[in-house]
Amino acid sequence: ARREFRLYWHGRRADPDADTRRAYRRLERLLAREYRPRGRAESSRQYLAALSDEETLDPRANRVARYYERATYGGGVDRDEAEEAISIVDGLARERLPIVRRFR
Repeated sequence: ARREFRLYWHGRRADPDADTRRAYRRLERLLAREYRPRGRAESSRQYLAALSDEETLDPRANRVARYYERATYGGGVDRDEAEEAISIVDGLARERLPIVRRFR
């Protein structure tokens, strides 16, 4: 139940890089549920490219992945970029809530 709850709620925010990485992990859980899990040998970029080839992937997912790469491997992200990543994943998660889908 806790894992399910964390999919839809980001939690406390402190460090922009850590928040961006957490947002990306939430995104991966959403994508794994909707499409397939990321393979052990796949990078985040390869994973999203593969999903884009197989399905119609929301372009917002690529923006979160770019922020994730900068937060993890690059010069980091600022608070506004971290908040945007969180907001994107929040929106994608809300769009996939079963109760929301019923009222569309």
